[in-house]
Amino acid sequence: GKAYQILVTDDCCVTYPGDGAKGPDQGDDIIPINQPWNDAYPTPHSHSIAFGTDALISLESGDVIGVFNSAGLCSGVLEVVDKQIPVGLTAFGDDFTTPQITEGLPEDEPMTFRLFRPATNKEFRMNVDFSTDLSCIGALQPNGLSLVRRITLEPLEVENSITGNYFNVFPNPSKGELLISFRSPVQDADLSVYDI
Repeated sequence: GKAYQILVTDDCCVTYPGDGAKGPDQGDDIIPINQPWNDAYPTPHSHSIAFGTDALISLESGDVIGVFNSAGLCSGVLEVVDKQIPVGLTAFGDDFTTPQITEGLPEDEPMTFRLFRPATNKEFRMNVDFSTDLSCIGALQPNGLSLVRRITLEPLEVENSITGNYFNVFPNPSKGELLISFRSPVQDADLSVYDI
C-alpha cells in the first residue's frame, strides 16, 4: 500500500530495506478520511502534487483537500494533519485499459481542487497557484510532479439566516444559473440577484 517517487537533479543511490525487513509503516491499517466526495480509485497512473507550508498557511489542521476531474469525480484526497509540515496529494489518472469507465483524471486534463473543513462541515473551491519550477503545471501527467505555491479559498455556497430560515445558494460564483435550497419548507419568497 505504499510507494515512493523521487525527482533528482543528479545521480544518487537509494537503498530500500532488504527482503524480510519490516518497514516502520508495514502492517498499519489505512484509516479512511472523513470527506463528502466519492472515494478516489487508485489507478496505475498518478500525479504527485506537493503542498509546501507557505501554501498551507490559510488552511486548518483536519482540512481535507480533494482533486477532481472536469466531471466532478474525486481523483485523490489528502487530510492536512499539521499545516507546519509539507504534504503530498496523489491525483490518480484515468485507467486507459478500461475505456468504458472513467476512474480518474484523463491525461493533460486540468485538475480542480476543493477543500472540505470537517470542523464546520463547509466546502470551498480551492484556487491554486503552481510553481513554474516544475514542468507539470495544473494538468495531470502520468508520473507527473507539481508544486502548489499558494492557495485561496472561495465558498461553494452562500448561507443566510436573517429570517431564521436557512438557505443555500450555489454554485458561488456562478455562470448565471443558481440552485437555491431551503432547509425547511417556504411558502412565499421574494428573490433578487445582483452582481458586483
